[in-house]
Amino acid sequence: MNEKTIHGTPITNRGTSVVATLGLCFLLAACRPAPDDGATANWPHHGADHSSSKYAPHGQIDRGNFSELEIAWSWGSADSRIDEELRYFTGDYRATPIFVDGVLYTATNRAQEPAL
Repeated sequence: MNEKTIHGTPITNRGTSVVATLGLCFLLAACRPAPDDGATANWPHHGADHSSSKYAPHGQIDRGNFSELEIAWSWGSADSRIDEELRYFTGDYRATPIFVDGVLYTATNRAQEPAL
């Protein structure tokens, strides 16, 4: 059999496969979200995490008490304080906020980025 070698060392596909498999394992492990105990659940990406799971591990809200929820607070954008004649149409813009370390970050129709 005519075997390929580099400086007398045989080249095999098995070594390449092992390296590729290990590299993939390390990559996937790095992408896995950190475990969260639910007490300080962050939402650092659109859709919660890299995989857009849209899941938060909160146990306070369930089917039994969902109908009892009330608005606890609201926020008025500074965009509403702009004089009417200076406003321009921005469409029905809706931002997806992110929540990191107790701070809620969002964006307004007119490119303001508040941290609440």
